[in-house]
Amino acid sequence: MREIKLTAHQFEEIVFASEHTGHEMKYYFDLQAGEVEMLGDYIDNDPELEERIEEEFGERYIRVPQIESWQSFEDMEEFTETMTDKRMKNSLERALSGGRGVFRRF
Repeated sequence: MREIKLTAHQFEEIVFASEHTGHEMKYYFDLQAGEVEMLGDYIDNDPELEERIEEEFGERYIRVPQIESWQSFEDMEEFTETMTDKRMKNSLERALSGGRGVFRRF
């Protein structure tokens, strides 16, 4: 697998895409242009873009994977473990242990 260097803006776009991809919306990263492209089930897609992605998938275009909520929860737990400020760490641990609404509280 080749290494991809991203700008901060590209990284933010990929994070957004991974959080919003699903059954109706699919995001692809264009390795050549360095842009995130979107295809949706219920929107008017550019037929040329659809064809390019289909023909060049894996070479020029790669699918942006969906981040599942349990993965995000694990990321928050790992982040909390890195905290050196005990007050902040305790506050974050309480937010994570509260059940429903954990993402809002964190």
